[in-house]
Amino acid sequence: MFDILNTINELPDSARRDLYNYAEFLRKKYNKEKRSKSFKFDWVGDLSNLNTQYSSVELQHKIVNLWQK
Repeated sequence: MFDILNTINELPDSARRDLYNYAEFLRKKYNKEKRSKSFKFDWVGDLSNLNTQYSSVELQHKIVNLWQK
């Protein structure tokens, strides 16, 4: 580990910035993969209060109309 730190310390500032940006990119990339494996259904039932006002077909028509705008 110390060899890596020594090598990084010998780099010019611009190269260290590039290295930092690349490390951040990799961190975000691999964290996304971990999160994408577990899909949450926490949205289920959020529209249940609308079932007395609209049928599922009516909701589908409303969604299509919103997409067309």
